[in-house]
Amino acid sequence: IEETRQNIDKISENVEEAKKLYSIILSAPIPEQKTKDDLEQLTADIKKMANSVRNKLKS
Repeated sequence: IEETRQNIDKISENVEEAKKLYSIILSAPIPEQKTKDDLEQLTADIKKMANSVRNKLKS
């Protein structure tokens, strides 16, 4: 249960970070590739953790 809570908290933190990156990308005339890559990695991490939490809640 504690691990699931920690994962949910981490997902929440990652979502906030993703919002910041989206803001940076949308406000920049030519967004940096590194920012896009960071956002892509963050999104993948969020999906992976969300699937893990979902599976633990199902079992």
